[in-house]
Amino acid sequence: MLALSVTSVEQRHGQILGWKGETVTLGREYVATMQERHVSGGRTVLLASGAVVGFVAMITAVANLAAGSGGGGGGGPPR
Repeated sequence: MLALSVTSVEQRHGQILGWKGETVTLGREYVATMQERHVSGGRTVLLASGAVVGFVAMITAVANLAAGSGGGGGGGPPR
């Protein structure tokens, strides 16, 4: 037996019906093939590292802009 939580069904004539996660149980004889996907550990680490580097670069850029935007200065009191 295979239990599935269904969110949509496409009928033979192409109409798509929305479901609300109802559970449907199928016998093994009705399942031709099954596939399973896994999270890639290496890609996850690479993505997380890139996000951290981007965040640090953004914070550094904002800090440099804030430090460089002084009061504008002038040549003394207004006349």
